[in-house]
Amino acid sequence: MPMDLTTAITYVKARCGATIYPTLADSDVQDCLNDSIRYSTWLPSTPYTYGQVIIPTVKNGHKYRCIVAGTTGITEPIWLSYLDFVNISTTGYDYSIDYLRQKNSDLVLNDGTATWQENGPDYIETFDLRKAIHDCWMKKVAKVSADHDFATDLQSFKRNQVYQNCIDQAAKWSPQRIT
Repeated sequence: MPMDLTTAITYVKARCGATIYPTLADSDVQDCLNDSIRYSTWLPSTPYTYGQVIIPTVKNGHKYRCIVAGTTGITEPIWLSYLDFVNISTTGYDYSIDYLRQKNSDLVLNDGTATWQENGPDYIETFDLRKAIHDCWMKKVAKVSADHDFATDLQSFKRNQVYQNCIDQAAKWSPQRIT
């Protein structure tokens, strides 16, 4: 079951040291989570841009990417996947899964003026938590970037160490890219 927003905020705060200098408010963490939403649920009469990802209102285990920007229709389309395409296309032939996935690129769903294409299995989590944690560390970097080292009464304060730690942590949580 995907994390709800409150649980996700707690999870991200614990991993980005939100209560440790430089601190982050809950609203900062929520902004990072909002920027890391992987998909939305399909809505009628709604404009979508190229590349946006949605899931059907009744989950079918798949996600769909907008391949032609436009506005959705007033009724939800019948969401097909490459598995449905197997049932439509195989009539007596034994196609390999690779062939069927390749043929799936021909399978598009027109929805109002928007066009969708099946884009693989649905995500388990609504949020890309790794990206949210990375973005929180980068917010911390921004907060300390102007801090300077200083010394007073035989004490030395190396604020660049805080900056470097935040950079190192951001790199550690950098989102993984699969190409």
